[in-house]
Amino acid sequence: DGIRDQPRSRGLGDVYKRQKEVHENAALLFQQNLFSDIGKNPLEYLKQRNLTEEIIKKFRIGFALDSWNSLINKIGPKYNNETQKLLKTGLFGRSKKGTIYDRFRSRIIFPISHQSGDVIAFGGRDYDKNDEAKYLNSPETAIYQKSNILYGLNVTRKAILNSNNKYVILVEGYMDLLQLYQAGIEPVVSVSGTSLTKNHANIIAKHGKPVVILYDGDSAGGNAAARAGFVLLQAGAEAYVVRPPDGLDPDDWLLKEGAEALNDNINKQMEFIEFHIDFFKAKNLSPVKKKEYLDQVIGEIKNINDAIIQNELIKDLSEKLKLKERELIEILNEKRNYNRSETT
Repeated sequence: DGIRDQPRSRGLGDVYKRQKEVHENAALLFQQNLFSDIGKNPLEYLKQRNLTEEIIKKFRIGFALDSWNSLINKIGPKYNNETQKLLKTGLFGRSKKGTIYDRFRSRIIFPISHQSGDVIAFGGRDYDKNDEAKYLNSPETAIYQKSNILYGLNVTRKAILNSNNKYVILVEGYMDLLQLYQAGIEPVVSVSGTSLTKNHANIIAKHGKPVVILYDGDSAGGNAAARAGFVLLQAGAEAYVVRPPDGLDPDDWLLKEGAEALNDNINKQMEFIEFHIDFFKAKNLSPVKKKEYLDQVIGEIKNINDAIIQNELIKDLSEKLKLKERELIEILNEKRNYNRSETT
C-alpha cells in the first residue's frame, strides 16, 4: 500500500499524460469487446443502423461490458490501483461503501478525441433500452472540457480544410456525424450532447468557411439551431440552416432518403435569419409579441462585433418583417447605450 501513496509522476504535464494513457487503454479494451463474441449484439445493432465495419474502426467505436468492474479490474492494476488518480479520469465512480466501479456499463462507446487524435473522453449509448438515459458522457476532467471539444474533428478536419468542400456541417449527435461521414458528406463536426459554446464556434470559425447547421427536425432541434446560429455569427462565421423533414434526426433522414437528397438540401440551405424568422413565425406575431421578438433578436445582433454583418442582419430583418430599417437601428442603439450605462 505504501506504493499507492507515492505520486507516479509530478507536474500537470504528467497528469495529462497519465489520463491520456488510461483513456487509450480503455479505448483499446472497449474496441476488443465490440469485436469479440460478447459484442455480437451491439455490433449487430450498429450494422443495422447502417454503419460499416470500416467506419466503426475508423472512429474507434467500442462496447462497455455489462459489468460493474470489468474495466477497473483490467486498468486498475496497471496504475497500482491508485484510487484518487483513477477516479480523476472520469471512467470510474465510487460507491457509498467505497468500492470503485466502472462508469460505462452495457453501452456502445464513442471515443471523444482531441484534434491531435488522443482519446480524452467517451460517450456511451444505451442500445438495448436498459437505461432511462439514452446517452451517458464522461464528466469534465483535467484533459476534457466539453466546451472546447468537437466530436469527430480529429478525423474530419482534413475534409473541412479541403478547398473543394464549401461548408462545414454542424450536427448534434455522434450517429449524425458518423452517418454523414460514411455517406461521403465529410466536412462535418458534432457538438454531441451539449449546446454550441463560444469556444466551439471560434474553433469552427477559424476554418474560414460558412457553417450549415443541421440539427434534429423537432422543436428542440429548432430552438438549439436558433441559439447556435447567433453563437456562430458572434464568432465571425457565416451561418445557414437545413431542417430535416417530419421531425427526423439527420441520420434517420439520410437512411430514409439517401445522401443525394441530403446534399441537395445542404446546397439549398436557408440563411440563418430567414430560418429564425420562419421558425418563430415572426411575420404573424401580434405587435406586442413582435416587439419582444425584435428585442431578443437585436439583443443577439448587438453582440456581433462585425459592423457589416450587423448591418446586413438589420437590413434582412427590416425587409422580411416589412419594418423601417431606421426603427430597428434605434432599438440596436438603445441596447448599445443601455449596455454602456450598465458597465460604467
